[in-house]
Amino acid sequence: MSPPDLALYVTSNGVDHGPLSLKEATKRVQSGEFKPTDLAWHQGVSGWVPMKDLPEWDAMQAPPPLEKKAPPPALLTKEPPPPGLSPDQALQGAQSHRKISRAQPSNQNFDDSKMVEEPQGMGFAGKALITLAILIFLSVLGGMVYFVIKNPEKFT
Repeated sequence: MSPPDLALYVTSNGVDHGPLSLKEATKRVQSGEFKPTDLAWHQGVSGWVPMKDLPEWDAMQAPPPLEKKAPPPALLTKEPPPPGLSPDQALQGAQSHRKISRAQPSNQNFDDSKMVEEPQGMGFAGKALITLAILIFLSVLGGMVYFVIKNPEKFT
């Protein structure tokens, strides 16, 4: 018998179930209604065996296939894309604008010209402070070396 024509009989919690198709048995195994230790039989199996010993057990354990979702509909614009842009570039630009405008409260108008980017990395003041700290460290180190060279008797 091929798996689609499978007539499976299961005894679970003292209740007999069957005949069940492989699909129905799989649903019940995945929902937890049937356990690996429940006894089962179908033609081709010698006697009642725990479900986990059935040749079809691995197939019953597999998660159901994921449903394929349709991609979101293309963003419809009232105006054609500007000249020089491919339709993909125009769509990408429209989607990025859409993401930005969603972050704004709906009762406010969004103005692209007022968008200010925060500077990336360290500014001039940070670089100047680090340079000053390095210069101070080197001058103190130089002063210590000069003192040791001029007064060797204090360090020997």
